[in-house]
Amino acid sequence: MRAARAALARRPAKVLAWKDRPDRKVFTTSKSTNHWTPAELFQPLNEEFHFTLDPAAAPENAKCLVYYTAKQDGLTLPWPGRWFCNPPYQRKRKGKLGETGDWVRYGLEQVTLGISEIGCFLLPSSTSNNWFTSLRRGIGATGRAFYDVKKDRLWIQGEKVNVAFTFLDERVGFLTDGKPAGDPAFFSSLVAIIVPSGSRWSPRELRR
Repeated sequence: MRAARAALARRPAKVLAWKDRPDRKVFTTSKSTNHWTPAELFQPLNEEFHFTLDPAAAPENAKCLVYYTAKQDGLTLPWPGRWFCNPPYQRKRKGKLGETGDWVRYGLEQVTLGISEIGCFLLPSSTSNNWFTSLRRGIGATGRAFYDVKKDRLWIQGEKVNVAFTFLDERVGFLTDGKPAGDPAFFSSLVAIIVPSGSRWSPRELRR
């Protein structure tokens, strides 16, 4: 009890409600340009997978030579090759920008159909969000899993694709207009990698 009281005593005198936080718009805007992926997160992944497409970008923050803008609407175009996607973080579709779940479902479909060789999402790590449910159900999990200790990836085997989750230890310091947004995001993040079952990208333990 003493420890609990001490912890309560150390709490800030006032915690701003989410609606009153000054950085709220940075992470709830419908414009993907408002939460750019920092280079220190992207570069190690790119060195491993050599991405060829950024399907949710703007000219000033695209991570690949080939990219789709909001005007082009990446949810209506094919995602060939190897893509990296940091989608808009929103719960409702606004204009051509779909909700986060729309992007996850579409990316999963592209890999499942064989249009994409590999896909990688940067997402909020909230298992209560609809995108997580869509991904979990969409892969048709077989019950087999494998944890890659070296790369800190939890692999889940699906019927046609395998998915690896890496839950990031620290909150991401997103950029706004190319500059640090201030404090890191208020939410934790994860990286989800989607690959065809049996591909060379899947761990040997899950190949059929």
